Amino acid sequence: MKQFLEVKIEVPDTHVIITKEVYEQLQSQDFTGQYYYMKDLIRLTGRSRTWLNQNFLNQPDILKRIEPFTMFPKGKGSDWIFKATGLREYLENEFLEVLKSS
Repeated sequence: MKQFLEVKIEVPDTHVIITKEVYEQLQSQDFTGQYYYMKDLIRLTGRSRTWLNQNFLNQPDILKRIEPFTMFPKGKGSDWIFKATGLREYLENEFLEVLKSS
C-alpha cells in the first residue's frame, strides 16, 4: 500500500515554480556570453546585407545606440560583431522604428 505525505511550502513572491521542460527551454534561450555576426543579423531581421548596411548600420544615430554592444569592422573583410543579449534587446525594442523609417 502506498503512503502519501502532504506538504505545503510557501513560495516567496520573488520565485516561481516551472516545469523541467520550461526550465530547459529557458536555458537554451540564454544568450549571455554569445556573439552574433552579420549573417546572424540577416537571419534575425529577415533583411538583406545591402538593406541592413543602407538603413541600419550606416545611420549615425543608430550607430550611437548600438555602440555599447557592437564591435565595428576594422577594415575590408572584417565583420560586424554584436553581443547577442544587446542586439536581441535592441531588435525587440527599437528595430520596428528602423523598419518604419526606411
